[in-house]
Amino acid sequence: MRCPQAKDLIEVTLDNRDHVGGCLECQNVLARQRAVISLLDEFEVPSVSLDFNRRLWQSIDSGSEARGWALMRRWLKPAIPLAAAAGLMVAAFVYDHRAVPATQHRVSASDAEKVERALDDMQLLAPFEKLEGDPAV
Repeated sequence: MRCPQAKDLIEVTLDNRDHVGGCLECQNVLARQRAVISLLDEFEVPSVSLDFNRRLWQSIDSGSEARGWALMRRWLKPAIPLAAAAGLMVAAFVYDHRAVPATQHRVSASDAEKVERALDDMQLLAPFEKLEGDPAV
């Protein structure tokens, strides 16, 4: 059986004293918590050397430069192959679309006359197109 109060149990208070007295799971949780707390109380923190701050800041300063190069290498590593691939694509496009000399189309005199007659006919019909839209006609 799982007790819903066991996960929130940190120490016995007046509110939960009766519950902990009758709940075996909460008693186990409380015993484990007290064991951890007593181990933490026994832990001795080592003393810090006199030049600790100087060495710490020196390490931070040298680490920031190394991180900058690492960051740049991390970005450049995939960028170089991508730039090479883009260059190859541009070269292929330029090669495929290179300038081809335009062929000259010769127009015969009869073709020019046909075009001229067609333009004249269109100019003659232009006034009638204006009348076509007029509802009075």
